[in-house]
Amino acid sequence: MKEENACHFLFFLLFLYVFDKIINMDFEIEIIKFLQSGRNNFYDVSFQAITMLGSVLAVVLFALFLFKFKHHLAVWYLVTYGFAALVIAIVKATVLRVRPFVASEDIVLIGKVSSDFSFPSGHTACAMAIAIFMGYFLFGHYKKAGARALIVICLSMYVGLVGLSRMYLGAHYLTDVLAGAAISAVICTSFILILRHLNKKLRGKDYEIKDANE
Repeated sequence: MKEENACHFLFFLLFLYVFDKIINMDFEIEIIKFLQSGRNNFYDVSFQAITMLGSVLAVVLFALFLFKFKHHLAVWYLVTYGFAALVIAIVKATVLRVRPFVASEDIVLIGKVSSDFSFPSGHTACAMAIAIFMGYFLFGHYKKAGARALIVICLSMYVGLVGLSRMYLGAHYLTDVLAGAAISAVICTSFILILRHLNKKLRGKDYEIKDANE
């Protein structure tokens, strides 16, 4: 099973590499140029603030929030995010996709970036991880369909705004944002399912890993 999972992961990395080689980035560059065409100081400051909601600082603050209410869920979130960040770093180092402001002279980098490569977006992956664990936490307290729908809408807007900020700032392409969100969603969902499975197996023993629904 472990060998099969390793093969699947290697195949996934190969797919990302081939994807980067064949994709036509012209339309994505046009999207960023369109976003930056209305650039002004207000947008610059606003999107730089929004992009911080997908930063390491956001990870720490959210972990502290969870720790106040659900200690074990906070630890599990940090483990999950750490694994997601590792996968994102491996994919970045494998695909080696240059950032938009490097690929096109028409795109301006607003602010700073932490690495030379763009695919996938680490900030969007971070935002998605926060959104999924926040949703899981809130779903444990709100059972009505209307409340849950509102939670999903708000958290989706949060992830979308972080992704949009990364494109406006000239740091990422659209596919970087989508890939970061997708990778993080798969990993976080998988880890939450593992958490629930562990809780089920440990129930009735001396201890269990507490989750948001208890």
